[in-house]
Amino acid sequence: MSLTNLLAELENELKTLDYWQSFPPDPLALMSEQPFCVDTMELHQWLQFVFIARLNALLEGNLPLPSASGVYPMAEQVFGEDDRHERLLKIIDAIDGVLGRASQ
Repeated sequence: MSLTNLLAELENELKTLDYWQSFPPDPLALMSEQPFCVDTMELHQWLQFVFIARLNALLEGNLPLPSASGVYPMAEQVFGEDDRHERLLKIIDAIDGVLGRASQ
């Protein structure tokens, strides 16, 4: 499956789980220097406003993609104990896999 399709699936799953937000977080939250903006956002917010947004921008600009993602371990830590997140975790794992293969 293509990265574009996986990002659309991730967006749809965040909406299904009622994690999708209509309004972005405070701009200061986006300026966090911590991985995944853990000090200023929930992971689902980071996925929406940083991860999906940046990857879509790279795809639209036909720019190089990251050679690795590594989001899955963090997502598993945050979402792993709730069975309703199983599909969300599978999508994130697939995205990590696609990005890892893109560098090979």
